[in-house]
Amino acid sequence: MHLNPLEWVHFVAASLALVVGPLVLILRKGTRTHIRLGYLYTTAMLVVNVPVFFTYELFGRFGIFHGFAVVSLVTLAYGMGSALLRWPRTRWLRLHLSGMYWSVMGLYFAGIAQILSSTQASVPVIAVSALAMAATASYFFGRYLKRWQQVPTRSFRPVG
Repeated sequence: MHLNPLEWVHFVAASLALVVGPLVLILRKGTRTHIRLGYLYTTAMLVVNVPVFFTYELFGRFGIFHGFAVVSLVTLAYGMGSALLRWPRTRWLRLHLSGMYWSVMGLYFAGIAQILSSTQASVPVIAVSALAMAATASYFFGRYLKRWQQVPTRSFRPVG
């Protein structure tokens, strides 16, 4: 596998995010560990997404993975932004949980789509795979959201 330096940065950051993201989802919310790993995940995801906009070898132009990067940045922005700003006042925690959960799931969706596209899988195969993953992720999000929201908001403090 021959990667240029930008692709290596993307690969290493994505690998880190693939490990740290699920840890943030699994571990107890609001703890110092959760917050620090959350910042590490966010930084890794920014490093993952920025190089995507400079990579055009796959399509020769703006392609589906560039679209995934835009969606990833949006979910990351509303997930982190709502927690940092505590806005909107009554729903920030739900928005934070939603944004960060779908950011992690989106990372896995993009990884699977990348693997499938590199094996020359057809667009319908990739689409069905993405829909199956989204349905599974939606089920688990619905199952765990209430438990995640029971974290006392006073436990969420900036790292310091």
